[in-house]
Amino acid sequence: MKSQIRILILILSAVSNTGLAGAAEPIAVPISTSASLPIYDEADFDWSGLYAGISAGPALDNDGGALALGAQLGIQTQFDFYLVGAEVAVRGLPGTTGHDAMAYGEILGRAGVIATDSLLVYTAAGYGLDLGPQPNQQVLLGGGLEIPISDSVSLGAQYLRGVPISGGEPTNLITFGANWHF
Repeated sequence: MKSQIRILILILSAVSNTGLAGAAEPIAVPISTSASLPIYDEADFDWSGLYAGISAGPALDNDGGALALGAQLGIQTQFDFYLVGAEVAVRGLPGTTGHDAMAYGEILGRAGVIATDSLLVYTAAGYGLDLGPQPNQQVLLGGGLEIPISDSVSLGAQYLRGVPISGGEPTNLITFGANWHF
């Protein structure tokens, strides 16, 4: 009987050790090896190349404001979702009380990001010159938004602050326009 008790104790000991050893094993959790990263899709609209457009908006200074009508011509290059470019513009302001009619020229550099497939956000900086009888030079700083409405046309809004270099007073120009991309 002693031998049967020893065999029973050995069997129980073996079973209990196996059960405890199994409880200490880590739980196997499958790990996905094909983690997918977000992929940047190219924007549907190609912002690179030449463009020409028209614009209108208020030109404001300390004495009031006037409606500025203008035309712009520019070139820009798109790098993935970044954009750099240059633009020249001529604007005409009709005469108002205390102001003669005048023409105004701008040379701008633009740098921006394509925030979504249909939104360009950019900053602009450059030089402005009042082409009237008393030339007024300005440093221009601002920015804008543009959205494409077809394969070759975009609509935009831009704000420029003109800081005088040689006399005159600061100006604010807000324009809304359309650009045709070639």
